[in-house]
This record gives sequence, structure tokens and C-alpha cells, in this order.
Amino acid sequence: MTWKLILTGKDAVPCEEKIHQFAEILKNEPGRASGIGLLTGKMGIVLFLYYYSLYAKRDEFKDIGFEIISEIFDQIEADEVPHTFCEGLAGVGWGLQHLADRGFVETDIDDILAELDGFSSEVLHRHIEERNFDFLQGATGIGLYLLNRNQLPAATGSLQLLLDRLEQNCIHGPGKTIHWETCIDPSDGTMGCNLSISHGMSAIVNLLTRMARIERFRRQAIPLIEGACRYLSKQQFAEQGRTSCFPGLISPKEQPIFSRLAWCYGDLGVALGFLRSSEATGNATWIDTARKIFAHSANRREPRNTGVHDACVCHGTAGIAHIFNRAFQQTGDKHAHDAALYWLEDTLNHAKYSDGYAGYKMRHPEIKGGWKPEANLLEGIAGIGLVFISAVSIIEPAWDKCLMIGS
Repeated sequence: MTWKLILTGKDAVPCEEKIHQFAEILKNEPGRASGIGLLTGKMGIVLFLYYYSLYAKRDEFKDIGFEIISEIFDQIEADEVPHTFCEGLAGVGWGLQHLADRGFVETDIDDILAELDGFSSEVLHRHIEERNFDFLQGATGIGLYLLNRNQLPAATGSLQLLLDRLEQNCIHGPGKTIHWETCIDPSDGTMGCNLSISHGMSAIVNLLTRMARIERFRRQAIPLIEGACRYLSKQQFAEQGRTSCFPGLISPKEQPIFSRLAWCYGDLGVALGFLRSSEATGNATWIDTARKIFAHSANRREPRNTGVHDACVCHGTAGIAHIFNRAFQQTGDKHAHDAALYWLEDTLNHAKYSDGYAGYKMRHPEIKGGWKPEANLLEGIAGIGLVFISAVSIIEPAWDKCLMIGS
């Protein structure tokens, strides 16, 4: 894909200024996240620094990235660290493989990742037996990492087991639909269907579309994709004028309610699942569905209709802007283009805190500290910076595959 600029000339200047400010903050110790993670820690900051070095043609930021990678491995050796894709070893492995694939890292990383591959396969098996198919914290995220390592027998075997268990654990419904259930209320063990890309079914569908590109998995993955898309289609609100096209959860305890506009939950993650499913199956119905969801979502801008409070990638304006940018780049849709520009401007407007990172603070529950500055990719300025680079340069944002946005 040839990536297109959506901001040029004087329109690009505010984003360009923020990108440089972020780089200066993140190269210094106080601006770095404490954990190792790809989405919530140091590895995501490394991703930003490498893309910034390419964007600004400043190799010293690549050198700083190397230093942080060394810190990550020192931390891994010294501490007991998480294993998840979001905050742990699987995400670190994905990040290193991505940097190598992009030519940012010239070292042969197979020896470095060999032990991690084996450990990730063991953890994947444990998650599978627990039926934990979560993306950020479970089997789907680790599966995404192992897909990058698919040429290795251990990874291939683990991916086959994951595919087998997804097939065995799916629930068949009317009209050849299938879905997967998870615990949606830990207080009483209520089971239901989470439609989100962060923790639910949209992530499973997205992973299956990536597995379907590999010949040995394709025949088994395609029927699961098709059945899941039929299920998702049936969950769409029938009434006109609904705030969202889909609910966030399907629960036996309550009627479905509207979902927020965000990467983590809501219509945009579902639309990405349909978009990738169209690519995998060749079914034009699914890309038409994705276009309609994006068109509806492009008109949602009032805070009371979006649930948006801050600028982060996870549940804020930057993530929305980037998904619309990616949708525009792939489909050429003008509504997506205009929505991307709107949400980029709104992201800039959130830089209003004198004690934030370049003006940015992110919203947390009061019990977790309330509004505070964040450095990481998912909820901080590293992610906002990557989104801005994608808007003002022709560098294709392959980093967004770690969020299942890019294909």
C-alpha cells in the first residue's frame, strides 16, 4: 500500500510540533514508562523512537531505542515480568520482530527470541485450557505474537492448537452463526459475548483472518470467520437513529445498550473485523458492512454520543483518528478522511494541561490517580505521536498491526 498524507503544509505544523516535543520527552528517563510492555511500557516507547528516527532522519533516537531495549532485557532478567501481549513478554517479542522486519534492528533476533517463543507457547496452552481468548491479556494476543514466528515448528504447533480450540469452543446458532462466550460479570460468573477488539470477539475474528493467510490454517479458519461475521451482523441494532450500530456486550441479564466510539470497545473494532474478513474470504458483503459502520461512526462527534474524554489511542481521540485514517487509506472513503481530520484536530485540542506531557494528561478512575500524564503507546504520548507521524508523513504505520488495525 502507498500511504498518503492527510495533513500537509501549514495544516501539518501543529502535529509536527507535538511529534518533536514527544521525542524530546521520551528520550529522557522521566518520560519513560516503568514496565516492559509493548502497549503499556517501554517497548511501545521504543516503537515511537524508531519511527521518529525514520520520520525526522535522526539516528540518535534509534540509538536511544537500543538503550531502552537493553533496559527491557535487564528488567526481564532481574524481575518476574508479565507474559501478556499488552504488558509483558509476548508484546516485547512482537515489538522486536517488527523492528527486525522493518530493518530497524540488524541483529539476528532468532537466538534472542528462541527462549521467549517456547515460554509463550507454554503460556498460550495454559490460556487455551482456561478458555481465556482475550487479546490484551490472553491467548489471542499471544497468538498474534506467534503468527510473526510462524516459520518455527513450536509456534506453528501452538497456533494449530489455538485454532482447534477456537473451533471446539465456539457456540453454533441459527443461520450458521458462531460466537464465543466469556465471563462478562466476574461478581456472579455471568457468561455472555464481548464484541470488542480489546477483550472480545472482534479480536478473535481479526486474528483468524491473519491465520487464514497461511495455507495450512486457511481451510479451517475461513468457516469460523464466516460464521462469526454472520453472528456479528445479527447483533446490529435494527432501529434507525441508534447512537451506535452495535452494543459492546451481549448479556443474558440486560438489554444491549449503545457502545462508545473507541479502539478498545465499540463499532470501530467491529468494522475492522468485517474489513479484514472481506480480505480473507473475498466476500464483498463484509466490506460493504464495514463501510456502512465507518460512515455511521463518522457522524458521531458529540461527547455524549461517543464517550470520549481524552486523547489516547485506547479509548480516546487519537485511536479514533488513526482508525479512520487507516479506513480512508484502504477504501478511499471521503467520510473516513474527513472524520480522521476532525479527530486529529480534537486530539490537538486535548493538549491543555500545564503539568502534562506536551500538554497531555489521560483520564483514569480516581482510585488509580485520576488525570495524569502517560508515556506509553496505548494510553500515552508514544501512541499519540505514532498517530501524528502517520498523518503528516508517507511512512506506512505498520506498527498498528499490534492493535489489529493494520493488515
